[in-house]
Amino acid sequence: MLIRDQERSAERAATAPTLAGHRPTPPALRFLPGIVQFLGYAPWNAGGAIGERLLAYWLERGLSQEALAAVLGVDPGTLGGWERSLRVPTGRLVAVNS
Repeated sequence: MLIRDQERSAERAATAPTLAGHRPTPPALRFLPGIVQFLGYAPWNAGGAIGERLLAYWLERGLSQEALAAVLGVDPGTLGGWERSLRVPTGRLVAVNS
């Protein structure tokens, strides 16, 4: 009897309406540090490229791209170029690339 009830429940769940076609919205930037702390790891790949590392850095800290650019003393467009691997840091910011 219990197995039959479980089978019926599974059938109902399989035919229940879904949110097909709707993508879940990503969490707001301000919630990302708490998510990383709760999980104990960053749920994205920081990779080895400068762009991936920079993106992971500001996401993990809940910073906007503009805020990180201000901290580094560069234009947000320059930071965006680094993130897309169109450019690499030079001069006093060479250490960011290593």
